[in-house]
Amino acid sequence: MRYSIGAYDRFNFGDLLFPHAIDRYSPEPVSHISTTRVDLSERGGVKTVAVQDVVLSPGDSLIVGGGDVLSASWLGAWWHLQSEKVDFVARAANRLLPQPVMNEMARRALSGSWPLPFVPPPDICSATAVAYSSVSGSHIHALDRREIEYLRSAMQAARYISVRDRETQAILATIGVDAALAPDSVAVFGLHTPPTERLPRTFVLQASDQWVRPRVHELVNAINELAAEGWRVEFLSIGQVAGHSDAKALDRLRRAGARVTANDASSVSEIWEVIRNATTFSGSSLHGHIVSIANETPCVALGGVKKLEDYARTWSPDVVDVCTDVATLPMMVKQARSRPNDLRSEARLRAANSARLNLESMMEAVAF
Repeated sequence: MRYSIGAYDRFNFGDLLFPHAIDRYSPEPVSHISTTRVDLSERGGVKTVAVQDVVLSPGDSLIVGGGDVLSASWLGAWWHLQSEKVDFVARAANRLLPQPVMNEMARRALSGSWPLPFVPPPDICSATAVAYSSVSGSHIHALDRREIEYLRSAMQAARYISVRDRETQAILATIGVDAALAPDSVAVFGLHTPPTERLPRTFVLQASDQWVRPRVHELVNAINELAAEGWRVEFLSIGQVAGHSDAKALDRLRRAGARVTANDASSVSEIWEVIRNATTFSGSSLHGHIVSIANETPCVALGGVKKLEDYARTWSPDVVDVCTDVATLPMMVKQARSRPNDLRSEARLRAANSARLNLESMMEAVAF
């Protein structure tokens, strides 16, 4: 039996795309595992089995499906499954209780048994074929000594490891783990995306509330400057789980006077089409940018998000600029649009073909 594991049980755009990339390149059916049992197929996700309900047997294979999973905590896994009301309470509790206490409480709430929620233990790796597909670990430095040792021994027992940015690759090398460098698996869909007619002067903006909060007035000024020049500014909520509060960011911007329209896309395919048809996209979401590149949509990365900046530096420095000063966003939006189409086409094909080769190599590595 072939399995994949990831954060597939909450509506976060990138996490819901990973299993589709795995399904497309797997020579056999895949059962998808997450921390809870849920069915998000109506919104473009997959049906999942809870990890505690799965018994792996010799001859099975397990693919860690991608994303920032190497340093993911049980607290984060639990938190992202909660409502916005619980999110507020959890943030307050997180300030009052020690992190290890909160993490252990979350692990028990999810009936978890592994030290890290998406890193299978070494004993599983010895009985089954385990592979890591273009993963990352932007916060490995925050793990404690025991967690680092667990991560090292678990990954050294895997059959195949690829990571999606040079920073993660370098960090793993310091603990004795060799990993290939490959684009995020979602990039492979750049091989399967037909050309499109872009909407005229439509700027699609996405940002988490965490990103917007300290920059709200500067961002409102940038939005209103573009609107005054005739751009239609649409706000797209990609993160729709606790801790990824894009909807709260939109409310904050509107209260501050931003001339912005809400885009009501609510499924994976709808979000994909909005980005695909935009004149320009800008956001704090890594997968917003990966999908932009896959569709040759001009894009600007909002600075201050480590995993986004790490990925952009590794795979798309020639087509994605990072906006570190919000006042320059209108100028950068126009600059992104003015880049030659050939550059975006080359970036799409480079990432897509590299992602395809990685998926094919991984499938060979876990074959029995």
